[in-house]
Amino acid sequence: MKIINFRKSIAAALMAVGIWVAPATHAADLQTNLVIDGSFEDVDEGFAGPFTSLELTTWLDAEGDLYGFAYPYDSNYSGSPAPPDAGQYHFTGGFYTFAGEAEVTQLIQVNQGDTADLIQTGSARYDLSAFFSTYRVDYQASRVKVTFLDGQATELGVDEVGGEEFLRELPVLGGQLFWGQDVTGGILPSATETVKLEIVPEADAVNFDGYVDLVDFRIGGWADDFGLILDVDP
Repeated sequence: MKIINFRKSIAAALMAVGIWVAPATHAADLQTNLVIDGSFEDVDEGFAGPFTSLELTTWLDAEGDLYGFAYPYDSNYSGSPAPPDAGQYHFTGGFYTFAGEAEVTQLIQVNQGDTADLIQTGSARYDLSAFFSTYRVDYQASRVKVTFLDGQATELGVDEVGGEEFLRELPVLGGQLFWGQDVTGGILPSATETVKLEIVPEADAVNFDGYVDLVDFRIGGWADDFGLILDVDP
């Protein structure tokens, strides 16, 4: 059973009555990674989790009351070398997971400014990417999922990267799976106001080793009438 500490219980209560806004809810800029702490470096060194994990401070679970956890690379749970530009930590995959149920989430508001103007034209492009690995060759896999929501939180579309099929395409060296980057992209539905970003495990586990790092989501171009993606200079 996950344990909710006092600090987290207060945050959940405030969220329930609409007073508190999660720190991972933020507005969008064009041509910028909109994920807060996509490299999982913002940890609370005073709150240790299972094994060598530390609590993340900017990724909340789906209920908004529990934070996720990161492993330090120097614990050597994941493959070597680390992804390019990785920091000291990567996402653990989660503890006490349930297949298909998000471990951690962020909400990205895209209904203001240049991003909103571009989306409303029906030609705004998004790009989603992340790096994935697992413990040795366990092939425990996470997915990074984005859901596009309108102003009434109605689902308009979904996309995702990662998963076991992707992991099984990665090379193995010395009994350890390499880190690999999966990418996707497309056109946002024109009524999109919020993008829900989730890390989703693919199996039930007490200690789930679907490692994730360097999550990147951005809006940075448009498609013309011929389907070509053109750069935007905001």
